[in-house]
Amino acid sequence: MCYICTGGAFAISALLGWFMSAKTVYNTRDKTRKLVVICVFIAMMCLTIMSIASIFSASIIFSIRIVKLINDKDRGDLACFIDSACSCSNCNVTFCNATTPFDPKQRLCPEWMSDDVLSVMRTQLKQSASIACIFLIYALGAIRFGFNLFNHVKRYEIDYV
Repeated sequence: MCYICTGGAFAISALLGWFMSAKTVYNTRDKTRKLVVICVFIAMMCLTIMSIASIFSASIIFSIRIVKLINDKDRGDLACFIDSACSCSNCNVTFCNATTPFDPKQRLCPEWMSDDVLSVMRTQLKQSASIACIFLIYALGAIRFGFNLFNHVKRYEIDYV
């Protein structure tokens, strides 16, 4: 859910950024509208930073806390879910051209050991944390831009005596 929230916040922020660049300031009403849009942009970037920080922290915590799987069924379910090379056998839901039908009496994906599944899960969580860190750096730069733009537009003089 946090991934969807972050993607939506980035998309709305991009649209607000486009609106800020397209909107010109000719009078005080235009200046007020642009300041409101900049404030909404800053709020969206704050929401984005919070959701990215939660993705980053959850990815780091889960990659550290995954020690062992509880039982063989969890190992088999995860192995069938993360297998993209079609190396698992006896998976009940598969997108590969399996020649052997599903047999509920046999183990799910006996080719993958618990260490293999844990290694793949840790790698995926570390990749999630790395991507979240990159997006966090981008979001911090964008919020800095928002504050600088807010101060610039706020000091912009329109009416002359």
